[in-house]
Amino acid sequence: MTRTIHLVSLGCPKNRVDTEMMADVAIHEGYRMTDDPREADVIVVNTCAFIEDAKRESISTIFDLAQAKTAGRCRKLVVAGCLAERYASAIAEQMPQVDHVMGLGRLETLRAALRGAPIPRGRRDPRIDFPTARYGRMQSVARHSAFVKIGDGCNRRCAFCAIPAIRGRARSRPVASIVSEIRALASAGVREICLVSQDTASYGRDLAKRTTLVDLLVRLERIQGLDWIRVLYLYPDRSIPSLVPLLAGKGPILPYVDLPMQHVTDRMLGIMRRGHGRSHILRTIDRLRAQVPDLTLRTTFIVGHPQETDDDFEALLEFLEEQRPDRIGILRYSAEEGTRSALMPGQVPRSTSARRLRLARGLAGRILEKKNRGLSGKVVQVMVDGPSTEGPYLFDARLSSQAPEVDGKVVVARSERPLVPGSMATVRVTRVMGADLLADVEP
Repeated sequence: MTRTIHLVSLGCPKNRVDTEMMADVAIHEGYRMTDDPREADVIVVNTCAFIEDAKRESISTIFDLAQAKTAGRCRKLVVAGCLAERYASAIAEQMPQVDHVMGLGRLETLRAALRGAPIPRGRRDPRIDFPTARYGRMQSVARHSAFVKIGDGCNRRCAFCAIPAIRGRARSRPVASIVSEIRALASAGVREICLVSQDTASYGRDLAKRTTLVDLLVRLERIQGLDWIRVLYLYPDRSIPSLVPLLAGKGPILPYVDLPMQHVTDRMLGIMRRGHGRSHILRTIDRLRAQVPDLTLRTTFIVGHPQETDDDFEALLEFLEEQRPDRIGILRYSAEEGTRSALMPGQVPRSTSARRLRLARGLAGRILEKKNRGLSGKVVQVMVDGPSTEGPYLFDARLSSQAPEVDGKVVVARSERPLVPGSMATVRVTRVMGADLLADVEP
């Protein structure tokens, strides 16, 4: 009888890439994927521990899967990922239903577990963090769009962030490895590549032959078959201007800049240890907008960080009103164990941070809706993602300004023929639905 495995991926797209590598290992070990954990011989959950909400979701998911293990045929429950890396001993002691706890990047540990061999306990193994000729990946969502991890870990020391403690120092994947994987993906029909890492702007600085993100992108834009190349998680450092010629070009590299700012006052940026001030952020935005036609600016902010005053928060709202980024994510501060921020005096009351979160997200939503209304009646190009969950005879698609999963979508109606995932379509926007758009195919 064929052995089966059920995989759950929590958290960010970087985690999903890791999970897809685990799936490839399982397939090569003779396992078949199943969506029902009760039918699985092995259950693997790849956890997230970025913020408190993510940790709670990971723990809740582990308990749910433990119940499925009891009710079904599962022989092994494996916990992997960031939560396992950070709290391996606690998971082993407090969750007896868990059979194996794997640190990050330990694909050989998974292989041993699937074979029923004894497995060593251990933490992150940086030698096998990235796909190589030995480790492939099985895409788990779309076949025409793929996240590709170009690095892992982070050398920044932002006061609020636990990622360096969990994933270690920044490690860049070699250019040849990235190019090889993306060529294979393009040959298999992938039309959109989203480059991800913890700190994409720092790519290549740790390689023996010093390389830059620009060097990598120049190689990638030559790969045949790609329509869109999107760069995510760009720390707003001094390397951003070097990207301008590529962002402003006519090739597949999209004029889409994901620039997490986190805050806007000099006071809060200093407390957060961001390494720059408000003037640097404004200069970066001005240069990008002046030199990159059709720029899409995505950013994220944290509200309720220790010592954030009402004046700091009002300054953030004023910044949003004045600068009006195209895509805005708002997170509420989470006190993470081992970070400087968690030990700071002046912790903001939860009720205050909740109110600030509500106000900031409300403003961000209004900004996006107004920008979307500006597209009403316009003819635009979209990439088709597939049949829509919104109803029969509808298709989900995205503008080049919409990254997968986080920026909304275009729901396409009134097509005389099925739209093929990964294909480009010309549509007319007919209606705005919050973060989403409704459109008809142009005849």
